[in-house]
Amino acid sequence: MKLMKLMKQVNELNKIADEVKRIKKEIQCLILNLPDNPNIKRTSPHAFTNSSSQLFRNPKDNPTMRMDVFFHDYKSQYEYISEVLEKSRPENVVSTLNKIITEGRHNTGEDYRSFNPKVISHLKELVA
Repeated sequence: MKLMKLMKQVNELNKIADEVKRIKKEIQCLILNLPDNPNIKRTSPHAFTNSSSQLFRNPKDNPTMRMDVFFHDYKSQYEYISEVLEKSRPENVVSTLNKIITEGRHNTGEDYRSFNPKVISHLKELVA
């Protein structure tokens, strides 16, 4: 009788775990559908052109004047964040996303990425 009760509890936990996975995927989907950089012109899903004048605009708009392609490719940043969340344990998804939003960067120890302030702004709007 006790074994049956434990087995029932395990089945309930499995259902909850499946629901958590579904919600995690939904969060990733929302992130992947955030707006792209309006200052670039996509030539393919992972290639774009960008005017050099956009890179050297008013420092208030682009304080870092970064030449890093990743920094200007919002879609690649969203994909990266989605992959980070995919690798996160379910109980850490919210804290990981909040940490990215708060710090504007992500460090795995092996990889360090800094995100465009507009990407962070889009993430903030998503979780608001």
